[in-house]
Amino acid sequence: MYDNENKEVTMAQSTILLFTSTHCDICKSVYPILEIVKQKYSNINIIIMMLATDEEAKNTIIRFNIKRSIPVSLIKDEDLFALGIPGFPFCYLLDPNGNIIEKGIVNKIEHFDILLSNHVNIENVS
Repeated sequence: MYDNENKEVTMAQSTILLFTSTHCDICKSVYPILEIVKQKYSNINIIIMMLATDEEAKNTIIRFNIKRSIPVSLIKDEDLFALGIPGFPFCYLLDPNGNIIEKGIVNKIEHFDILLSNHVNIENVS
């Protein structure tokens, strides 16, 4: 898997694959909380799989100040169907071997907490 800067993305630890679209209003409310999720769950990776053109993705990354620590990889409509993505924003929690261990719609920080509660340690964030 490669990010929008054509750098290889690896999954050496548990990983959230977050599926979003630049045309999804709810996704726009999730982008700003990703840094909080990353700090709270520092032992997981987050990878954004974004339904967008290159230009739309670049604009979204800038607009929402998505950090380099959260790679963005572009995805196509036909891939969403093959992966069983029912809507946005949707995520899979993968173990270090790439196996799906949880999945669900995530609209706010509490949804991430529920998704991750049985699988990862929570860091204390003030």
